[in-house]
Amino acid sequence: MDTKKLRNQLRRLYSKINVPSCQVLLASVILPAAVALGTSLYMSSHDDQRSQQEKIVSEFQSGSESFNTSVASYVNYILVDGKPDPQALNQLVQVLVQQYEEVGDTIPYLPSKDLAAVNSYKDELVQMRSVLPASNDVVDLKPFWETVSKILVLQHQINEDLPS
Repeated sequence: MDTKKLRNQLRRLYSKINVPSCQVLLASVILPAAVALGTSLYMSSHDDQRSQQEKIVSEFQSGSESFNTSVASYVNYILVDGKPDPQALNQLVQVLVQQYEEVGDTIPYLPSKDLAAVNSYKDELVQMRSVLPASNDVVDLKPFWETVSKILVLQHQINEDLPS
């Protein structure tokens, strides 16, 4: 369509509905500004949600690494000294509690929203806490290692499902 034709059609339209040109000018300035502001607010909110997601995923993955380190430290004391170190035990318990709390935060970011892996993970963390007191000697570590193995498998499953 020709610009002259379009301009003439717009003039006729505005003259028929008796809209003052100042209102048209005002609307043409305010509307794009409102759209730009709305877009900016939406993008800011989206960025905040994305950074929150990255923080939660990072905390869970970091906690998974802390779990591995704490288990290694705990078992090392049993293998070397023949008994668990109280500090290593406390550190492992703290990591178990931390993982229990953090895994619940990951649920909204799991694509399938499948609670089975998360609930199994929580159950194994609780099981680990009950197995720890009996893990005082090399001979008594079988239930400990079975539980650690299940936790590691579930950690891997949850980490695989989380967005990177």
